[in-house]
Amino acid sequence: MASRPVLYSMDISHYSIAADRMLAFKGVEFDTRPVPYHDKQELIKATGQDYVPTLIWDGKTVTWSEIPDFLEGVRPTPTFYPWGQKGLATALTRSAGFSRRCRRALAGRGTSSRCAARNSGRT
Repeated sequence: MASRPVLYSMDISHYSIAADRMLAFKGVEFDTRPVPYHDKQELIKATGQDYVPTLIWDGKTVTWSEIPDFLEGVRPTPTFYPWGQKGLATALTRSAGFSRRCRRALAGRGTSSRCAARNSGRT
């Protein structure tokens, strides 16, 4: 890595908070550039778009939806996807209705049959 990564971020964005935590989890040292809610000129000039979070890594613009896979590619350990379960990790982060019982089952502290039954509408 030639230069220190820069994360364009906004305090009120939960995606920005998640990106910050992903970088920390991977052990990446980075600089944060706060993006004011009503003035995204610096962000647009630097990245050509106005979405946060946006990561600049060695001159490459990495948009919010690409950050997890990009970081997994450049820093494979520790992994975001234990046991190679990328699809499961994606489902967990996108499913607001995913039950605590299912999360416990996936962590090895419960039964997956209960999880499957609950998410299929059977309890």
